[in-house]
This record gives sequence, C-alpha cells and structure tokens, in this order.
Amino acid sequence: MNVRVSASAVSLVVLGLLAPPPVGEASARAQAPETLRAKLAISEKEAMWNFWMVEADKAKIDNALKDRQVKLPAGLSPKALVTMTLDEDAVIMVFDKSVDGKIIRGWVDTDQDNDLADEKPFEFPAGETEDKPAVQFRIRRSFGPDKSLSVWRPYFIIYSAGKDKNGKPEDRYGYTGHYVAEGVLDAGGKPLKLRMWDLLADGRFDMKDLNQGSAISLDVNGDGEFKGMGEYFSGYELFPLAGTYYKIEEVAEDGSAIVFRRTDLRPAALDQPAPDFELKDTAGKLFRLSDYRGRVLLVDFWPSWCQPCVENFPKVKEMVKKYQGKALDVLGVNLDDAKRLASAFKIIEKYGLDWRHVADGKGNFQPIWQVYGVLPEHKMAFPLYVVIDADGVVRAGTNDLAKAGKALDGLLVR
Repeated sequence: MNVRVSASAVSLVVLGLLAPPPVGEASARAQAPETLRAKLAISEKEAMWNFWMVEADKAKIDNALKDRQVKLPAGLSPKALVTMTLDEDAVIMVFDKSVDGKIIRGWVDTDQDNDLADEKPFEFPAGETEDKPAVQFRIRRSFGPDKSLSVWRPYFIIYSAGKDKNGKPEDRYGYTGHYVAEGVLDAGGKPLKLRMWDLLADGRFDMKDLNQGSAISLDVNGDGEFKGMGEYFSGYELFPLAGTYYKIEEVAEDGSAIVFRRTDLRPAALDQPAPDFELKDTAGKLFRLSDYRGRVLLVDFWPSWCQPCVENFPKVKEMVKKYQGKALDVLGVNLDDAKRLASAFKIIEKYGLDWRHVADGKGNFQPIWQVYGVLPEHKMAFPLYVVIDADGVVRAGTNDLAKAGKALDGLLVR
C-alpha cells in the first residue's frame, strides 16, 4: 500500500516549538535516554481487531497472476471464486459453494508455491449474515532483504453473506491475523507493557503498519492493562515516555524489537501558543507559522483520499469569501504520501484552492501533523481544522468545519 519509510528519515526544521517546557519536564527530558528499546516476542493468543476483505475483482486477479504459473484445485464449479490477499505477496485463496448452497469449500496457498492442488481444503457453513471468523490456518510469510527468512503466521478467514449493490445475494470473504508482538518497554526505569499489531496482516511488522492506525498498545499508566483511547497509538504519534516525548524510529520486521527516539516535538494544546514550524510551500518558498502573527490563520489538514475533506473545500472557499477584507489567511497541509501527491495536486487545481499549501509527500509522518493531530474530537482523524488567533494562540482544533467557523466568527466578527 504505502512505501516503507523510516520515522527517523522524516524530518523538518522545527523552530520555537512552544514556550520552553515546564521546569519539571525540562529536567525529566535532560535525564531521559536518547533512545528506548523493547524486545518483543510473538504471541498467538490475541486476534487482530481489524480485518481485510480479499481482492476478488477478476481483472485485477488476472493481471496480478499473469506472470505466475498457478495450479488450481481440481473439480471446481464454474462459480468458484479465485481471490488474493491485498499485501505485496498476494496470497491466493479459492472459495467454492456446494450445489445446495449450504457449504463453502476453500483452499489457501499456505506455502505460497502457486499450487493450490496440494493444499488441504476446509469447509464452513454458508448463510451467516455477519462478519465472523470461519476457519483458522497458517500461511508461510517471508521477510528479510532477500526474503530468506520465513515464519508461519496464524490467520482466520472472515465470512459473511449479504447483498450486492443490485440487491443480489453475495458472499463476502476476508482475512485477519491471530498474532501480535508483545514485550516490556523500560521507560526510564518504569516497565510498561507494549503490544504491536501487524495491521496489514502480511506477516511483517514495519512502518507501513504504523501508518495504518492504532498499531501500538502501550500501558502508559503502568497498571498492566490496556485501557481507554489514551493507551492506543498510531505509529506516527508522539509517545509520552520517561517524562518527555518520543517517536518510533525503527521496528524489526520479524516483530522482535521496537526503538523509540526522543523528540523536541510537543503536542499542541487549546488556548496555548501554537507550536511554530518552518515549512516549504508548493512554490518552494520557506515560511513559518509565526509569519502569520497579526492575522487569524485557518490550517486545513487533509489527504486526497479523505472524502469529507475534499467535499468541504467549497465551504472553506465560502468562508474565505465571507471574511474578505478581514485579517484571515488559510494554509492547507496535505498529508498524502509520495505516491499520492499527484492526486493531491489535481484536487488543488480542480477546486481552485488558491491559498498556500504544504504538500511534501511525508504523509502521516509530517511533524506538523504529529503535533496538531492530537487536537480534534477524534485524535489523529481527518478532516482537521485548526484556528490560530492573531497572537499566535490555538483557539480551535476540530474535525467539524462548522465549529471552526464559529471560532473564526468569534475572532473576526466585530
């Protein structure tokens, strides 16, 4: 899905992040280690909370398999469905329903040799109406620079029966892993239970998983449990550890270790001075958030794939028109990775977004997003609208454009 990137490779010159941290925090930071490392081990006691639907589009399947000599099981019916997983390994799965429609028979290329004729078939009843695990099996996953290392990871088939967009009966198939990497992180002498999730379910633990969402569970309060949203983190967030903040620098592909590095970044907070960044806009010009002092600034964080973000652009333009002649500026911060930047630029052109934009392909690992993404009602969620007043103080951070508009009214309507 996304190119593998290293959090340590994503950098930005950060100037005057906040007022100096409180004395206690400054002292803690001075004593905090530069890096924190946890050794992890694979546990098969926990099922993943997310699952993926298989790719079943025939044209996509045919294109993906055109260079692979695939051998299918004998005796398949004309309605047998050939599918594959969505990861780069594209593991092949075949599903075939019995004549009476009561039983579904399946095969998975567990050893990834492109031969499903030598795989043991499994069966489960058809007709369930909700997504539920149907059968468990193991898939050989390879990793390392030359993929010379391999492990067998446990998976579940997820099955449900429903109707397609035309109202016709439809069987749906998905898959999920049944493994996590677990260990203890020594955060300045305080042992904290840590769990890392392979959210892409491709058998590997890497920065792509950390980019998917809540890939890290961290027992921040040290009570031995994971409770509440405050102990579930996306991999690109800032982690409150050892009295200061850290970012993930590296994860071992086999799930055996994770490394955090201390950072000067601090989460933004409402009614506090806005963390200041030096940024480069799409015209190649360097600027700072503090350049907008004396004017109200609306910062719009958006990726091209966020439909509500894009649908709100005409409303943002209406806001700009409403406050024409007032001291208001808009800054767009695009959060696409490098592969999607072309889509972002097309959207900027299509909607005539003539305000300044930052679009550098750093995705969720863009430092200004790591700092301001904690503000809205739904942490690290899009769209995000941040309102900074003329004195450089954060006055709003919300997923709701209407709420941002009310904040602007309070600052600009006299």
